[in-house]
Amino acid sequence: MGVGVVREARTKNNGDEFGKRFELRALSAEDALQEHEFLFGPLRAIARAKRPSWAEFGDDVRAVLARFDERATFDEAPIAALKDLGFIALRPDRWETLQQPLGPSELRANLQCLRGFVWSAVERWRYQAERADTVRERRAAAVRLQEFCKLLSGTSRGRREKALTEPIRVVLVYRQLVFRLQLARKVIADPDLSGPRAERVRLAAERTGLPLEHLRDHLLLDEESRPKGQLLSIEQTARIWTARAFGVNERTVANVLSRSLRVRSRRSDRSP
Repeated sequence: MGVGVVREARTKNNGDEFGKRFELRALSAEDALQEHEFLFGPLRAIARAKRPSWAEFGDDVRAVLARFDERATFDEAPIAALKDLGFIALRPDRWETLQQPLGPSELRANLQCLRGFVWSAVERWRYQAERADTVRERRAAAVRLQEFCKLLSGTSRGRREKALTEPIRVVLVYRQLVFRLQLARKVIADPDLSGPRAERVRLAAERTGLPLEHLRDHLLLDEESRPKGQLLSIEQTARIWTARAFGVNERTVANVLSRSLRVRSRRSDRSP
């Protein structure tokens, strides 16, 4: 499985010379199982993350609906609906459109009612922004429309670099390289292995499936396996290689890695 991750990354991103020369080979069955656990183990915790129950989600929907009943919160209620519930406040989710819809009938009815309120408010804001009697009313309606549209459009901050349409693939490639570099270091340091350093490096490349020239580069060794400088950390090397595989810079990869678990654990839609 793991071999295809880097190969597909460089294929999709039309890699540079690094990508054209870099392809991981298959591991032994035992090492492949360990690599699989290293790659996907942390993601299982996200998959097991607690999702809200129907009752809890129903309470959230009723709380948003209640804002439309109070004069003090009525004007901000549509924006609160989108912030608190996500896009389900605007359109039916998949579980509502099945031949036998899921969820309590009261919840589905409340959602349908909520969407009517939200879109009526948007229509009213649009009318007021253009035709309200006073400048103050027109400006207030325009501000609410702008805030609502801003929530719909999201943000592009931090995305000046080349877009990454599949950030999870970046995480997997990075973790795969970290695993194999750790394994290579372990093989080279194995006290049971005899012979010169060059032979241990060759054996490490063979076992880990890493290209020998790239492993030498990571270890800062020349062709005679003599040290050329101070070693980079495994994590830094993996970031550099991942960035080159995807045709982006190292900072972009670092940003994706720092956001990955946080973003994947945060639900963009509060529905069950």
